[in-house]
Amino acid sequence: MTRLIRHRFPTVFGRGLLDEIQNWFPRSAFFEGPLNEGPVPQVSFPRVDVRESDKELSILAEIPGMKKGDIQVTVHDGTLMISGERKFEKEETQEGVLRREISRGSFKRTFTLPDSVDVDKIDANYEDGLLKIVFPKLEEAKPKQIEIKVR
Repeated sequence: MTRLIRHRFPTVFGRGLLDEIQNWFPRSAFFEGPLNEGPVPQVSFPRVDVRESDKELSILAEIPGMKKGDIQVTVHDGTLMISGERKFEKEETQEGVLRREISRGSFKRTFTLPDSVDVDKIDANYEDGLLKIVFPKLEEAKPKQIEIKVR
């Protein structure tokens, strides 16, 4: 099929348009398909931002296109696990697919939590494709201001 497409596309500066389009997408990109041959590198999913302040530890996970009920958040023995499954809406075939970037199937991501967080007061919220998990810090873990006396 590629040969037929190459013959139908006009040439741009002596090269086929399909060759030109393929140069727009480097072969090291995270995609696979006729426009970009090669394996797809492993990328952690979901992608996260982890932040820490004096009061809390928060994890913001990017999980677009899923329902709240398809995502599980569990804490066990100091480990946080975010898991779920993006299901196929219907049986798909490869016919007509030029590029497939949207991942499907199950995922699981784990994080070791520090001893300074209160796992009994976890708060999780999923909205607009973002899962936000907040762990407040234990009182003894919060920094304390000590007054220095001048003598």
